[in-house]
Amino acid sequence: MSQQQEDPTRGDRGLLAEMPTVPVAGRTITMRRLRYRDLARLSRIIVAGRKAAGVEIAPLIEANAIVQGEAFVVLVMAGFGHAEADAMAFLARLLGVKPEDLDDPDLFPPASLLDVVMALAQHPDLVAFFARRRTGKPETDTATVESSTEPSSALSTD
Repeated sequence: MSQQQEDPTRGDRGLLAEMPTVPVAGRTITMRRLRYRDLARLSRIIVAGRKAAGVEIAPLIEANAIVQGEAFVVLVMAGFGHAEADAMAFLARLLGVKPEDLDDPDLFPPASLLDVVMALAQHPDLVAFFARRRTGKPETDTATVESSTEPSSALSTD
């Protein structure tokens, strides 16, 4: 497999990726694309989970463990207990439901939460986010622009 096929931050893969689906109480729910605010809210949940579990996040990101399932699920599930309001609001928006729907066991049985979090771990936008965080910079398909202390003539408004 080529580097371009493996890297979720390159090309049109992120734009054309199918969003994860989750079977919940006899129906299939499709997650929507993630937005910046979703990542900020999810980060707060993960930080709360890190504190609750007593683990460091940076080594998990570097080892790509955070999006390989188990570490992500443990951190997010631990975070739910310490950031419940953020977690419920985040999941409701992600799934396109009302937060109170998540409290209805006929609509969302308690075990379905684990299915949702496991599907979220494979969300293409989240995978791309952590891949970018791991590498520290995006790779581009164009030539590298060399930095200079001189202003760029391409930005000139003359």
